Amino acid sequence: MACEAVGVWQWGAGGFAVLSAVLWIATSLSKVPPPPITYETLDEITAALKKQGRFNAAAAIAAAIQSFLILAPTCIHLR
Repeated sequence: MACEAVGVWQWGAGGFAVLSAVLWIATSLSKVPPPPITYETLDEITAALKKQGRFNAAAAIAAAIQSFLILAPTCIHLR
């Protein structure tokens, strides 16, 4: 039973690694309006930075979960 549980933990870690990579790619592709900064573009810039912040936070959480799951002990069968 322990080996199956370790396999689940490792697959979970792999899934969270993919999730964090996708979120960080989405963040890097988010566009922030270029200067000049005016009162008209300030709301647009704020919204873009909030979106980037949410993606970065979610990616960091996924990476933290991944780092926890990857520490699950490996299963070695000795005969």
